[in-house]
Amino acid sequence: MEIPYEQTFKQYLRTHVLSDDPPPSEIVIAGAVPAGDSPIHDRWWLTEGSGLRIGTSFNSLGISKESEVSLIAESEAAILESRVDEYLVRRRREFKNERVTYSVVIL
Repeated sequence: MEIPYEQTFKQYLRTHVLSDDPPPSEIVIAGAVPAGDSPIHDRWWLTEGSGLRIGTSFNSLGISKESEVSLIAESEAAILESRVDEYLVRRRREFKNERVTYSVVIL
C-alpha cells in the first residue's frame, strides 16, 4: 500500500502550522535502500547565499539536549546547497553505496 504523502503533508500543515492550504511547494523525499537512511538531514537550514547550522534535529530543539544555532558563511552555504541540490533535483543515485529512491509530493 502506498503512503498518501500529499494528504499527510497537507493535513499536518493545516492542523499544526497553517490555517489554510500550504503555498505551492515541491517536497522531495530521498532515502537509501534497503537501510532507509536519508542523505539529507535537518541540521542545516539553507537559503540562497546563507543558512543556519542547527546543532540538533528539529524535533529535539529545546527539549532534551543542549544545541547550537550558528550562521553559515556564504562560501560554505554555497557548498552545502550544491550538495543538497544533487538530491533535490534527483541527480544523485547512490548514498553510502546504496541506491537512493525518491518520492516527490507537489502541494
